[in-house]
Amino acid sequence: MINNVLNFLIVEDDISSAIDLKMNIIELGYQVCGIVDNANDAIIHINNYKPDIIMMDIDINGEMNGIQLAAKIEPLDIPILYVTSFADNEHFSKANENKNAGYLTKPINKYTLSTALNYIIEKYFGLNVASNKNLANLFKGNLFFKVKDMYQ
Repeated sequence: MINNVLNFLIVEDDISSAIDLKMNIIELGYQVCGIVDNANDAIIHINNYKPDIIMMDIDINGEMNGIQLAAKIEPLDIPILYVTSFADNEHFSKANENKNAGYLTKPINKYTLSTALNYIIEKYFGLNVASNKNLANLFKGNLFFKVKDMYQ
C-alpha cells in the first residue's frame, strides 16, 4: 500500500476490459500498478510492484490460465478478485478451489465493483471503507432499484 492507497494489478487479456476496469478502480480512488495479459508477466509484476489486490481474468494469454496462476501465487496471500466472462458452475467451482476474495462476471459496473472491493478491503486489510471519502460520495444522491437480481 503506497501512501495509504491500495495498488491493483489487472491480469486481463482483453485490452478494452482492462482499460474499463482500470478507469473504474481509479474513479473509486485507488491506483493501478499495472495491466498484464499473461501469467509470466503477472508473476514478474507481482514480484516487482507488490500489488495489494489482483483483479484476475480466468481466460488469459499463455500456457497458464488465471486459476492456475492464482494457485501458484497463493502463498503470497494477495487477495484475488476474479473478473471473468465465465458465468457457470464449472469455472466458479474451479476458482473456489483456490483461496480468492470474490468472483464477478463481466460486464462489471462500478457499483458492483465498489461493493466487492469494500468487502475485500474490510476483510483483508481491516480498513473501514465508510470513512473513505471517495467511496462514501460514490453513492451520494443516487437511488437504486433491484431489477432481475441487479441494482440499477
